[in-house]
Amino acid sequence: MLPAEDLLAPDAARAMAEEIRLGGGNEVFFVGRVESGRVVEAKVVARGNAHMVPAILQVPAPGDVVLHNHPSGELLPSDADGSIASRLGENSVGFYIVDNEVRRVYPVVYAFQVRDVRPVAEDALVAALQPGGKLAAALGTVEDRPSQRAMLHAVAESFEQNRVAVLEAGTGTGKTFAYLLPALDWALANREKVVVATHTINLQEQIIKKDVQALRAVFGDQFHVALMKGRSNYVSLRRARELEESLTALTDAEEKDEAKALVAWAHRTEDGSRSDLTFQPRHELWERVQSESDNCLRHRCPTFHQCFFYRARRNAVEADLLVANHHLLFVDLAMRARMQDDDAGILPSYQRVILDEAHHVEEVATDYFGQQVTRLGVQRALHRIWRDAGRGAKGAVVALLERIRMTEDLPKFAVETWLYLINAEILPARHQVDSSFRELFDDLHRLARAGEVEAGGSGEVRTLRITADLRGNPAFVRVQETARATLADLQGLLKPGRQFLSKTETFAEEARMLGYLSEFESALNRLEAAGDAVESVLLADSVDQVRWIEVKADNPRVVRLQSAPIDVGALLAEHLFANHKTVTLTSATLAVAGKTDFLRKRTGLDRVRDERIREETFPSPFDFMEQARLFITDDLPSPDQSTYEAALEQALPALLAAAGGRAFVLFTSFRSLQRQYRVAKPWLESMGIRALRQGEAPRDKLLQTFREDTRSVLFGTDSFWEGVDVEGEALSTVILTRLPFRVPTHPVLVARAEAIDAAGGRSFTEYTVPMAVIKFRQGFGRLIRSRSDRGVVIVTDGRIVSKPYGRSFLKSLPPIQTVTASTREVEEHVRNFFAA
Repeated sequence: MLPAEDLLAPDAARAMAEEIRLGGGNEVFFVGRVESGRVVEAKVVARGNAHMVPAILQVPAPGDVVLHNHPSGELLPSDADGSIASRLGENSVGFYIVDNEVRRVYPVVYAFQVRDVRPVAEDALVAALQPGGKLAAALGTVEDRPSQRAMLHAVAESFEQNRVAVLEAGTGTGKTFAYLLPALDWALANREKVVVATHTINLQEQIIKKDVQALRAVFGDQFHVALMKGRSNYVSLRRARELEESLTALTDAEEKDEAKALVAWAHRTEDGSRSDLTFQPRHELWERVQSESDNCLRHRCPTFHQCFFYRARRNAVEADLLVANHHLLFVDLAMRARMQDDDAGILPSYQRVILDEAHHVEEVATDYFGQQVTRLGVQRALHRIWRDAGRGAKGAVVALLERIRMTEDLPKFAVETWLYLINAEILPARHQVDSSFRELFDDLHRLARAGEVEAGGSGEVRTLRITADLRGNPAFVRVQETARATLADLQGLLKPGRQFLSKTETFAEEARMLGYLSEFESALNRLEAAGDAVESVLLADSVDQVRWIEVKADNPRVVRLQSAPIDVGALLAEHLFANHKTVTLTSATLAVAGKTDFLRKRTGLDRVRDERIREETFPSPFDFMEQARLFITDDLPSPDQSTYEAALEQALPALLAAAGGRAFVLFTSFRSLQRQYRVAKPWLESMGIRALRQGEAPRDKLLQTFREDTRSVLFGTDSFWEGVDVEGEALSTVILTRLPFRVPTHPVLVARAEAIDAAGGRSFTEYTVPMAVIKFRQGFGRLIRSRSDRGVVIVTDGRIVSKPYGRSFLKSLPPIQTVTASTREVEEHVRNFFAA
């Protein structure tokens, strides 16, 4: 303990003591400004306890100190204090504990002397963007884009001021270079790693294969960029060797040939990632050789120094810029949150994040801050332990028995104990667990077949939300009883399994069992995690989580239990915005009717102090008034009427003929797409227009065909509403057949809507409509991709003009000439536009 005057100026200490007195002597958190080693000013930021961590972490800047009092007078830090201090320290913020009178102070982490940082060299970067600049030399040609220069400035200032930036950049702004240039300049000058996360693979590939090469014209070869992939994308050389050793046990000729090819590739590949394969191995075969954290031997692995995954990790540690997808970033954040350890993530430590395509943030975060277990996942874990393959058993236990038989000089008493545990306890328990989980998943499938339909087609998905009403259903009560019995049986396997691992540890290397023991332990860990998920979803109850069962009605093998947070905003506020110095969110579609209120509420930005947020919009350089038209048909039935599809069957071919093909026709359901495609295809082909349908070929192949055949029409659903870039005449028309409202039956959507309504809001206008507007803007954005593009967007959903909420859709578009007319009149307008 130190006297307060050693670290606090007298005025600051007196002001703090008065605030604590006014708070009744309870805990008060302050942020102190430091000059010459002493706190000279302290402001109250929170009252309460360590649960106020998100609020506390939002406020201080590097060099500041967070202070709080211990009402008990005992100033030694608690575990919660230690956790807060660690997280603040990573941001160069000190942490002090004082008594209520602010006479004594315990410095958990001393105030930091903040090192000088070099601001972004904006003038040089802007010069590189200009025609004749360094980027032009690499790209061939560039345009002067005022919006791009303004966005570069906004990104640079956000790095320099440790801010959260919300930057909407219209189509054609050139946002990728607007953030890559200042991000890389900052990383090099200040030795701080920057993570760039995108939602689509297309954008990742553009950055890695095209943009990074252009950046070398600006920065030379002094920087290093790493493309981050999930661990399961890499082959484990040890596991590939173990597969090679077991080739003789494979009885299926086709599987054996594929395994041989996979092993041969593992020996010669330079990259070691699945994308380097020239063939697509069956899932269960790749699973046998993929790198996995829970069976990794690390430094004890005989192939550790050649490991492709760790080579990629070493490259990532050395990289200035990490490029990843949203999923990998949120896996990393979720792991750190779950383990309550900032070193537990799968990415190297980082403090600066750029999230491109940021309109997906809430959706992706939802997937990773919950829990799930699937029938297939449990089955695979059990098969890893032991599986009757028909012509001989497979699995870690079979391999372990083989190693025990082959290894001489093992102590007889040890071998007898091992064999007893395997034969008398582990294998019988494994079969019982298999039987119990089968019964549980069968019961769940029967229960959920009456749930809500989530997707059409032959294998329609049904979801059943676990509500208070369902918990009182006798059928669900029986499922819970089965779940409890299953979890008890699982413990009957985990206990002897852990005993076996403990007893074999001493002899593992001698018997060359390390790899197989790791496989066995991995399977146990996965089963234990599955048990935790079953307990969480079926037996626990929490108001902040939504839980549901998901099945395919015609396939009892497909059963999924899942939970997700109803509100990810608090989690993002704590684990993304509070934990990182700079977070930049950018997309062409962040606002609804010109406002970002929806984004702020859904992603936790409303929990970030306003002065830390920088929000700006950079308009598209394209002249939509001149280059495009928006046509709305007003004579078709509403899409929520049963006669709509039949009417659309008559309208679509005529509209497409008027446009001469060259069109995307975008749907919100695959069932509607199939129906309209089936009717329109012969009409179109009779007019020399080729009809393409999502699903008949891989997306890239479809797009290539579409670009090459300028008389073609592509019928698409969700994945074609965004992330697809077709410049020029090939895409001159976009037809949006419905306003893209999400089906209001998915448990997460229903729970979130209920939460909004329960809080006194209106879920349809505050949640359902804004989500649809964002998607609508993405679909609209497929049309004009360059200054020379011309085209039309046709909306066949009249609700955009007949319903009050339609104004939100129209107000969210750039200025554009809009015509509302009958289908026949729209046909004529389209012909005239293209004839001009």
